[in-house]
Amino acid sequence: ARGTPTGLLLEQAAWQLVNPRIPVPPAADRQAAVRRAIAHCHAFGITAVGSMEYEADLREVYEPMRAQDPQAFSLRVLATILDRDWPLDRSWGAALPADERLRIVGWKSFADGTLGSRTARMLRPYADDAPNRGMLVEFAAHSMERVRTWAADTLAAGYSPSVHVIGDEALRVTLDAIEPVDPARVARYEHCQTIDDADLPRMRGRIASMQPLHKAYDAAVAPARLGADRMRAFFRFRDLADAGAHLAFGSDWPIVSCDPWLGIRAAVTGLDVDGRPCRTDQNLSAEESLVAYTRGAADALRAPDLGRLAPGACADLCILASDPFAHDWSRGTPNVAATIAGGRVVHGAVGARVASPE
Repeated sequence: ARGTPTGLLLEQAAWQLVNPRIPVPPAADRQAAVRRAIAHCHAFGITAVGSMEYEADLREVYEPMRAQDPQAFSLRVLATILDRDWPLDRSWGAALPADERLRIVGWKSFADGTLGSRTARMLRPYADDAPNRGMLVEFAAHSMERVRTWAADTLAAGYSPSVHVIGDEALRVTLDAIEPVDPARVARYEHCQTIDDADLPRMRGRIASMQPLHKAYDAAVAPARLGADRMRAFFRFRDLADAGAHLAFGSDWPIVSCDPWLGIRAAVTGLDVDGRPCRTDQNLSAEESLVAYTRGAADALRAPDLGRLAPGACADLCILASDPFAHDWSRGTPNVAATIAGGRVVHGAVGARVASPE
């Protein structure tokens, strides 16, 4: 009665009880925030993002910005829809004009929670909270058939299903549901932070959409949550690559920084945010990590015109102060000298001399 918190709201309780009561800022304020975000992304060399968005923001924020000043809207946005309405309302999505700046590519669902809150759904109890195994949420909490129907509807509408899966059981349940209706393997399995040995072969050709910087942060809690014997299931970059999975890297900003170079550093060195090694047997090369952040991410978002330097592709690139393939990633990240989007310099200057940490 006095407004003093007496507990925690986890996952669906927070989404369903708290979020609807948070006032929505005016469209003009949201547009100003997007302009700042675009400049922020360009400073890191980012020219395109896969962004989880609500229909109202696409309609009230992004579409007016694109229409009013296409040049200022210099970040390509490939949107995955967060609205939970089901059956899917395809009418407004079909009405939103798609071009090289803004397009809808997917639909999002959640299967579980997170490791830190012990709500990610695990095959075995948490080492520090038995018998708790976390929770399945949304369609996954209802039935496998509901997940399968949602995925089939999403695919039929021309979009990619995108499912949040952090726990190993959440991934297994989602694979069981979606595999039969996704022969083209365009569904995105978001996060994939823990994977059981038995499910690694099933990821061949399937999209593991992962965030290396999450590993650097979650390394602090993972040993306590999983126990020493299950740390082998944690962030299996190398195992997934060797199994033939399609690695697509990103940030999950604003959960962590959108700086891709910090993510590449985490994937290449295996260092956590405090500089301590974690699962270094899963490290990737700089080339593998760069591909996962560029071509791998673009292909996962069904954007073959992005993520590569080739005739016919979009003229999007960044210039670094040092060679990323020769860079000592253990010492830091290379600096961005310039960012070019659509053939136009949107950050820095071509030919500029920028100090490197090396």
